Amino acid sequence: PGSYSFAASNTAFNALIAAGGPNQIGSVRQIYLRRNGKTIDSLDVYKFLFDPSSTQDLYLQDNDYLYVSQAKNVVEVLGQVNRPYTYEVVASDKLSDVIKYAGGFTALAYRSGITIDRIADRSIKTLTVDDLASRNLSLKNGDVVRVNSMNSIQRDYIHIHTSTGVSGKYELVNGEKV
Repeated sequence: PGSYSFAASNTAFNALIAAGGPNQIGSVRQIYLRRNGKTIDSLDVYKFLFDPSSTQDLYLQDNDYLYVSQAKNVVEVLGQVNRPYTYEVVASDKLSDVIKYAGGFTALAYRSGITIDRIADRSIKTLTVDDLASRNLSLKNGDVVRVNSMNSIQRDYIHIHTSTGVSGKYELVNGEKV
């Protein structure tokens, strides 16, 4: 919080950077530009970062205020994504959007076994979805998304253990015989 002086060409995004950004509980999805006591527009930092060509950035005028609300809905993303972290979600976000915010899947991601731990009725319920279903699944505050690894899901191989020096894992091809 505080007052800052900027050149006329500075934007709401530049002002946020100069102020050190929102704190740990501040929203990056619901930042409001207020002018003369009225809310003029809002800024969603995720939209700005993922689509810089959009008209998301707002130019500031003398005596404008940026109001950073408190983050209300946060989810934790763990496992086989490029940037595991805690992300803020809005009502329109789907699981696939949050995976995009997390940098997408790693090469080892098991896309058919994404689990979501959700608090429901004083217990934790586990949902399992695949990559396709993630496009329609809305997330809730406190959800923990886990993108599992396919390290242990190997197929089409045989393991040969022998004393002749050719022990190891080999591809299993239909029709081949030992």
